[in-house]
Amino acid sequence: MSKKLDKLKSQMKKASELSLSVVLASTKIVLKVAAALAAVLVIVYLAARAPEIHSSLIREKVGEKTYTIRGGLNTGGGTGFSIKGKSGITYIVSNAHVCEVTPDGYHVLVSSDNGRHMWRRILEISDKSDLCIIEGIPGVEGLSLGSEPSIGQIVASVGHPSLMPITLSRGEIIAPEDIKILKGVILDPNNPEDVRSSQFVHPDFRLTPDQCTAPKNQIVTETVDMFFFKLKVKLCLDVTKGAYLTNILIQPGNSGSPVVDFWGNVVGVVFASDSYNWGIVVSNKDLRDLLSNY
Repeated sequence: MSKKLDKLKSQMKKASELSLSVVLASTKIVLKVAAALAAVLVIVYLAARAPEIHSSLIREKVGEKTYTIRGGLNTGGGTGFSIKGKSGITYIVSNAHVCEVTPDGYHVLVSSDNGRHMWRRILEISDKSDLCIIEGIPGVEGLSLGSEPSIGQIVASVGHPSLMPITLSRGEIIAPEDIKILKGVILDPNNPEDVRSSQFVHPDFRLTPDQCTAPKNQIVTETVDMFFFKLKVKLCLDVTKGAYLTNILIQPGNSGSPVVDFWGNVVGVVFASDSYNWGIVVSNKDLRDLLSNY
C-alpha cells in the first residue's frame, strides 16, 4: 500500500512539474510576441513621425546658427547664417542685396532668436554672385559646407520669412538655371537722350554707367512703348549663373537663408524667388569660391 502511495505521489509531482514547464514556456512565448509587437509599434510610430522628428532636429541645429540681418532695429532685411571658412574660422554669410540695406555701407545688425543683437562688419560683397560675408559671432561654431546638390535631392531652407521666427521649408532641387534680375536703368548724365528718359524712370531704378561694371552685371538694350512714342533704354541685369530652381516656399526675409541637406550641411543660399514663390538658390560652388579666401 505504501509503495503504491509513493508511486502516486511521484506521478503527481511529475505532472505538476510538467504543467509548470508548460506554463513557463507559454509565458515566454507570450512575452516574446508582446515584445515583438511592441517593437513593431515603435518602428511604425517612429516611421510615421520621422519627417517631423527630422525637421525638428534640423530646425534646431541650423536655426541656432541662423540670424536676421538688418540695417537697424526698425529696418527691413533678410537672413544670414554662421559657416566655417576654409581657415576653420566662423563667418556669417548672407546675400549681397541684404548687406546693401546697411545705412553706413560697412556694418549690419545681426540678431538671433534669443534676442541678442550685435553690429558686425561687412568683410566682402561678392561681385560674382549675390553673396556677402560678414564678421562672425565670437564663440559660435559655424555650419559645415556640404556637397553640390543633385537634381531631385530633398533639401530644406531655414530662415526668417518676413523677419519672423525661424521657419523650415522643405523642397527639392528641380533644375540648374541662369538667373537674370533687373538692377536698374542705366542713365548717363552726359547723354542728352538719357537725361530726357530719366523723367520716365523711378529714382530707385536710376543707375549711372559705373554702377553696372561688376563681372556679374550684363547690359542689354530694350525698346519700351511709352504711349505715343518708343523709348530706348539700357538695362543693368544681375546675372547668377548655375543657380538652382527649387520648389521650396520662399517669402521676403528668406533672402540669405541657408539651404541644407539631410545632415544639415549647407548646399546653397536662397537669393530670389520666381512668380510662384519657389526659391532660387546660389550654388554651392559660388559659396565655396567666396569662402576659399577666408
